[in-house]
Amino acid sequence: MVICLVAMVVFGILGLFSARYRSLAKESFRCAFRLLVLKPCDTNLDQRIKSKLTARLLKRSPKTARFIYRNFTLLSVIFVILFFASLGYSAYSVYNLIAHGTCAPGSNNCIFNPEKSSCGTHKNHNGISLSGFSSSTGLLSLLSKQYKTII
Repeated sequence: MVICLVAMVVFGILGLFSARYRSLAKESFRCAFRLLVLKPCDTNLDQRIKSKLTARLLKRSPKTARFIYRNFTLLSVIFVILFFASLGYSAYSVYNLIAHGTCAPGSNNCIFNPEKSSCGTHKNHNGISLSGFSSSTGLLSLLSKQYKTII
C-alpha cells in the first residue's frame, strides 16, 4: 500500500509523456487518495508491481526474487522514506540556490555556483560576465541579466 505514494509521483510524471502510463497514474492517484483518507486501497496495484518485479528477477536470480517477494512491504517502506527524504533535500537545495546563490551555504562544494567555475573563465556561453555575481545578489539577478541579453 505504501508503494502507491511513490507510484503516484512516478507514474504521474511518466503519464505526462506516455499514454502507456496514464492508466497506471490514475490508478495510483486513486489508491494514494484512499490511503490518505485512511481507507483501504481498492486496487491491487502493489500486488501487480510486486509480481512483475519478481517475475523479471526470477529469470536472473531466483534467490533475489524470493527475498524481494517475501520482504516487498519492508523494501517499499524503505524506498518511500528514501524518496521523500531525497525530495525534501532537493527542495532545500533549490531554496538555498535561489536564496543564497549556492546549494550548500556552509561550504563551497555546490556545482551550480557560477562564481566557482571550473572552466577557468568567468563567462557563460552568452558572454555574460559572472565575476560580478555574488551570493548577496542572488540567482535571480543573473537570470534577469540573461533574459535581457536574449531580448
